[in-house]
Amino acid sequence: MASKARVIRPDDLAVYLRNPKIRSRIMVDQQVGSKNVLMLYNEMQCPYEGVFHTRAGEEILFMISGESVCEMEGGERLTLTEHSVLFVPPGVKHRHFFPHPGM
Repeated sequence: MASKARVIRPDDLAVYLRNPKIRSRIMVDQQVGSKNVLMLYNEMQCPYEGVFHTRAGEEILFMISGESVCEMEGGERLTLTEHSVLFVPPGVKHRHFFPHPGM
C-alpha cells in the first residue's frame, strides 16, 4: 500500500500573483491530501506591508533569506531573520512587513 507521502518542489508548481509584490506557489493544501495545513512558497518584492489577518489554523513562516517583521494586534513585533521560523497560533490577528533589503 502506498503511503501517499510525496516530495514537492517549488519549480514544479504554477506561480500566481497575489498582488503586484507577491509571487506565490501553493506547496501543500487539500489538493495534496492535507487536512489542516496550507503551505505557501512566497517571493516578496520589498518593501511590502501586509494587512492584519487571522487564520483558522496555525501559521508557520520559514524565512529563507532576508528579514521580516510580524506585528501582532496590540503592537507586539517579532523579527525574523534568515533561517528562522515564526509560529502564529490560530485566531491571532497579525500582519507582516518586509523592509528594504539590508534594513
